[in-house]
Amino acid sequence: PTECTSARAREARFTLPGFRDLESPKSDQLEGIRRRCFDLAASYCYRQIDLPIVEYSTLYSKNSVDDGGSSDPAFLQELFSFQDRGGRAVALRPEGTAGAARNFIANRKSLSIPTRRSYFGPMLRYDRPQIGRYRQFNQFGVELFGRGHHYEDLELINLAWDVLGAYDIHSKIQLRINNIGDTNSRRLFSELLVSALEPHKHELSKKSRLRLAEGGKRALRILDSKDESDQEVLHKHRSELPQWDSLHNSAVGKHFDQLLEGLQRLGIPYVRDQTLVRGLDYYSGPVYEIWVNPNVIGLGQSQRCILAGGRYDSLLTLVDPTISNQGAAGWALGVDRLMLLQDPTKVAKPVITVFGLRSNKMEGTTNELTELEQAAWEVARKLRRMGFDVVSALHDIQMEFVPNASDEIPSFQRQLKRSERHGAKIGLFVTLDKLQDDMVTIRMMDSREDYECRLSALLEANNVDDFQQRISHSVSVNHGI
Repeated sequence: PTECTSARAREARFTLPGFRDLESPKSDQLEGIRRRCFDLAASYCYRQIDLPIVEYSTLYSKNSVDDGGSSDPAFLQELFSFQDRGGRAVALRPEGTAGAARNFIANRKSLSIPTRRSYFGPMLRYDRPQIGRYRQFNQFGVELFGRGHHYEDLELINLAWDVLGAYDIHSKIQLRINNIGDTNSRRLFSELLVSALEPHKHELSKKSRLRLAEGGKRALRILDSKDESDQEVLHKHRSELPQWDSLHNSAVGKHFDQLLEGLQRLGIPYVRDQTLVRGLDYYSGPVYEIWVNPNVIGLGQSQRCILAGGRYDSLLTLVDPTISNQGAAGWALGVDRLMLLQDPTKVAKPVITVFGLRSNKMEGTTNELTELEQAAWEVARKLRRMGFDVVSALHDIQMEFVPNASDEIPSFQRQLKRSERHGAKIGLFVTLDKLQDDMVTIRMMDSREDYECRLSALLEANNVDDFQQRISHSVSVNHGI
């Protein structure tokens, strides 16, 4: 505990609050999520885009404008904004949707409809650091610029469900969905919400009391408050709160009903949540969040949302007033929170250490050592192509291989310990005399048990899983099973 405390103190001394270094195995875990998300999105024809990390500040101030035309000061305060050397007002990106929308607008004349985009990377907000919430955080997001059809929303939710299903957490999550309608229905709902909460405003947090006083769409943000006291007030007085469905016109209601019917046909369970609104003001129509169940360890109450999205047709008009009737929808996944639900050591790529060792029969001539080195390098190369991370322990190649682990010379034991620090679970010992018989020795690093395996059979494996199954078969043969 003392060492851990001092390590955290050193990190706090040299690292800004809300920022951190990601090292292996967590950095490996992050890269694995990135690859898997992009692969799944590509199967839906979402094409990768790398967005700038710095944009004009106006891009983000526009996307926080409410139906009355004013920007949300709470959102603007979270921006890392500054003036560059050219005198331009710029900001570090707090989310990816606005940048993707800007890119679509700039290139829309050459793009087909629908246009599908996916992105992954760090976002920055000057927020209060918590578990699963950092000032620099990672998101994977997808955006669809289409025709505003309910099938587009259905496709996006289905992709989100597939992405999370790839991590086998369907039993741990819940899709919550709502319909916040058009400008008129939001205005009516806001008025009714203010009337319902006004008698109870003394129970609300300071920020929510300010939003209540501002009224308009700003009041809707009370429903999105992460303050636990606000959530208690909303729960206690939920029977007094207005209901969205009674305020929507027929077109808005039909779009949402068709979306819910589609979810039922696809077998995606959902909960209708009348209090659900999105934190950014450009959303309209269907909005949704995927929450981790309360009994799942690793996330606090306010960090349970790991994916959120919805329809934001109005954002494109905010960025470029000449655009109208352009459908747009998307979602973003909180990668840092997804990482908290996994054991990084279990998702890291398997590591093998390849040892090139002289045998008792080998005199250690230069030619023999060169031949052994070449053989060991070739084995390591094939394992890497198969998908393993490989550590080559060839710098001390003249060490003698001793079959009995208890009799190993100290320098060899040090090499084994070094390979374990690299995360190696398997050691593969290459010796020239055994290679002549197409044999190598496999050591299971945790048990220090050695097994003889046919090298050609191992290297015929198609992938990591196939390789490990072949080792298991060899272990069974060695044990006479």
